[in-house]
Amino acid sequence: MKTLSFNLAFLIIISFLLIFLPPGFTHNIQNTVQYSYFAYQETSVQANLTGSQPHILHIDHYNDNSGTAVVRIGRVNYYDYCSRNYCYEQRLLLRVIKADGSVIQINYDNATEIQDINYCSVTPFAKNSINFYPLFDQYILVTYAHATNTSDPTTYVDRFLRLSTINGIGINPESFKWSQYGYNGNGSFSLLAYDIVSSIQNPTSFQVTVFATLDGGYSLIYANTTSKTFTSNSTLANQFSVDAGIYAIMLGYNQSTTPQSLILYQLTTPNLTFTRLYCSVDFVYIGHSCIAYVTQKQTSQIQNITTTVITTTITPTTAAPTVVPVTTTVTAPPTTITNSENFYVKIRILSTGSVLASDLMFPQNKGSLTNVRTLPYGGYAVINRTYFGRNINYTFELHNESDALVNYNFPIRPLITNFNGAFDILQNNTMFVALNETITSWQILSAQLPSLSPYNGSGSEYGNLHVSGTYPPIGFKSLELNSNYINITYQDSIKFNDGNLRIYQKTNDGNITLRQLINTKSCNFGNGCNASGNVVTLKVLGCAFNVPNARYYIEVDNNFIKSNVYNEPILGIDPDIWIFNTANIQPISKRAGNIQGALRLTNDGIQHFNGLSKEDKDSFFNNLIKELTNLIPTENGRLSTNKHTQMDPNDSSKIIISISISEAKGSDKMTATQIQSNLILLITNKEFTGISTGSTTKFLDETYGYQRHR
Repeated sequence: MKTLSFNLAFLIIISFLLIFLPPGFTHNIQNTVQYSYFAYQETSVQANLTGSQPHILHIDHYNDNSGTAVVRIGRVNYYDYCSRNYCYEQRLLLRVIKADGSVIQINYDNATEIQDINYCSVTPFAKNSINFYPLFDQYILVTYAHATNTSDPTTYVDRFLRLSTINGIGINPESFKWSQYGYNGNGSFSLLAYDIVSSIQNPTSFQVTVFATLDGGYSLIYANTTSKTFTSNSTLANQFSVDAGIYAIMLGYNQSTTPQSLILYQLTTPNLTFTRLYCSVDFVYIGHSCIAYVTQKQTSQIQNITTTVITTTITPTTAAPTVVPVTTTVTAPPTTITNSENFYVKIRILSTGSVLASDLMFPQNKGSLTNVRTLPYGGYAVINRTYFGRNINYTFELHNESDALVNYNFPIRPLITNFNGAFDILQNNTMFVALNETITSWQILSAQLPSLSPYNGSGSEYGNLHVSGTYPPIGFKSLELNSNYINITYQDSIKFNDGNLRIYQKTNDGNITLRQLINTKSCNFGNGCNASGNVVTLKVLGCAFNVPNARYYIEVDNNFIKSNVYNEPILGIDPDIWIFNTANIQPISKRAGNIQGALRLTNDGIQHFNGLSKEDKDSFFNNLIKELTNLIPTENGRLSTNKHTQMDPNDSSKIIISISISEAKGSDKMTATQIQSNLILLITNKEFTGISTGSTTKFLDETYGYQRHR
C-alpha cells in the first residue's frame, strides 16, 4: 500500500471537481454493535491558537476500503450573537486517521487566500463554507468561498486552485457550473471540460450532487421545486403540471458539452421542498442509488364561529312569565394551520440514466427529517440528531434492504456528541461519531455496523457484496507455486467489460511489484479468459506466483466485469483486500550451471540508449539489472552484464545486451534455469507484466525475449 503524503487541492463550493477519480477496547457481545474509542492529543503549543478546545467540525473518508478518514478540527474564535454564528480561528486544520491508528496533521495558515468569511458556520447542521473531500491516494480537495468584497455577497465567486488562483464565474440563481479535471500525476490537475447548466426555471428548493459512475463517467443529480404562475383556469392543466422533480445529467469522461437532462422522478404534489440529496454506488444491487429528502407543507383553515345564547324573561299582563332565548352568532376570520409531512424517495439508476426503480422509503412522519445513509454492507442507517444544550443527542436505527427495522443492541443510547454532531460512515461499514472534546484533545467513537445484505454477509470481506467468493480465497496460506489460474464468483450472471485486473506481490518491507496485468479487451477463451454464468476464470502466467511464502494481493477495476442482464459495470475489489500467500515449498529442480544470454532493445530503446552519455549508459545497465532482479524476483548478484552492446546478427539495425544468470548457491533458491524461464515469460508478455512499467525494462523487445547463447 502506498505511503500517504497528503496534499491539498482547492475548489469553490458551486463548481464540482470530477476526477476519474483502531480499535481501542472493543465490546464483543452477541447481537451487539461492536464499538471502540479513538482519542487524539493535540499539540498544546502552536501559533495562532485561541486557547479554546479543539472541536471536530466534519468527518469524511476515502471512497475505498483502506479505512482512512479525514477530520477537520477548529477552535472557536468568537460567537456572533447577532447572526448566531460560531466563528473559528482562521486556520484550516485537517487530521488524517489511518487504519493503523496513526494520525497525519495538515495545518494550512494562509488566511489571505482562505478569507475570514469561510470560518463562520450558520448552524451545526448547516453546510460550512469550507468543505473537504478525500479524493484518492494522498489528495484532499478543499472547497471554499472567495469574494473581492467580503461585505458584499454579490462578489462571491467560484474558485479552483491548488495553492494558486484560477478565475471563477459569478453566481446565477438559475444556473450552476460543472468543471471536469484530470489528474496528470505528480500532484497536478488539468481542466478537461466545463459547461454551465442554465435551464433551471424558477427554482424554489434546489439540491445538487455529483458522483463518479461505474462506467468511468459522472452523474450530476439535482432535485428542484418550481415556482409557477398559471395563466390557465383549467383544473386539468394545473393538476398535471409538475411541481417538483429529480433529474440526472450523465457526463462522459472529457465530455465538453452538457447533455439533455433525464427525468428520474416527478411529483405533481404542491408545496414540496427538497432538503437534501444523497447518491452513491448501489452496494447491494446493480447500478447506483439516490435518496432525496422531501418535506411537504399542508395548510388547512378552521372557521372560528362563536355562538352566544342570552336568555330574556317576558312577563305579559294576562299570563305567566315566559323565558325566551336570544341567540347571537359571530363569525371571526378563520385560523390557518400548517403541518409538515416528511418522506424519503429512493431511486435506483444505471450509468446510462435509465431508472430501475423509484420508491418511497419508510412511512411519512411529522417529525424532523433525519439522515438516511446507505450502508456499504447493505441496508440503511437512519440517524437522528437533536439539540441537548451545547451537545447533541445522537441515535441511529438500522433498516434492511426491505426498509424493515432491524433489532440490534447498542448500549449507549443516546450518544452524547459534540455540539457539531459530526459523523461519517466509512466504506468498511464503520461509523465514526465525534464525542465531546477536552481542552487539548478530541475523541471519536467507532462502531462496526452489522452486514444487512440479502446475501447473509457474503462479499463483505471483499468490500464488495457482489462477490461471493474467489480462488485463492482471502487469507489462503498455501497457494501452489507457479499456479496458473484464478477465479472470481459473483452473485449475478456476468460478462467481461472494459477494465483491468492486477496481481501484485508485497514484500515485508512494503515494496509492491506488479506481477501481471489482465485486460478484458485482450481477454478471450483462447488465451485462458472465461466468463461463464457468474464465474470468471483467468489464466495466470507461470512467473506470477513464483516466490515461495510470498504475500500477494489482487486488485480488480470497477468496470472489469458487468452485469449480463443490465449491461452495467459492477464494483471491483480494492487493493490490499484479496490477500493470500504462496506455499513455503521450493520445488526440486535440476541445476544446469550458469547461463549466458541476451536481451534486445526496441526501436524506442535504441533511440533512447544512443542518446545517453557514457555515464548515463553505465546507469542504464545498472538500473536494468536492478529492475529485472526485482521483477523476477531473485537475489542481488544473480544477474549481471558486461555493459557492452552489439548488433543483432539477424538484424543489424537492432542492439542486443548480454545478460548472465549465475547458478543458485542454496537449495532454497531459484535455479538459473528457473530464472531464465521467468525472464522469458516476463519479457514476452511485457504488455501484461511489470516489465512495461520499469524505466529501463520498458525498452526491452518483447518479440525477442531472453535468448540463451548457443
